[in-house]
Parts: sequence; structure tokens; C-alpha cells
Amino acid sequence: MGRSHTRFFDADLKLAQYQALRDYLLFARPAVRTAGTRINELVRELEADAESVRSGVGPNSRAWP
Repeated sequence: MGRSHTRFFDADLKLAQYQALRDYLLFARPAVRTAGTRINELVRELEADAESVRSGVGPNSRAWP
């Protein structure tokens, strides 16, 4: 097989891989968005808890001297 045939098949394979990646990302987008939103909520909760612990009025304030 000649060099041009090899390049053609390599390009064809790369195109198929990029199309598969595109299809996966389009399929996974709602799940990723939901996970990102939930992570943001959890970070806000952790930041609020950390601030309340620093101020001494947190939900577990009796456990901290």
C-alpha cells in the first residue's frame, strides 16, 4: 500500500474518532452541566460552613473551642 493510502486511512480514522468524541460530548452535556451545578452548590455550602466555624456560630460550634 502506498504512502498516500496510509495517510488517507489515518485521516479517515482521525475523522471517525473526532466524530465519536463530538457525539459523546453532545450526549454527555446535560449530565456534565448537572454535575457542575451540583458541585457549585456543594462548594457554596462548604464555604458557608467554614465561615460559620471561623465565626464560632456554626452548626457544630459546641464541638469547637
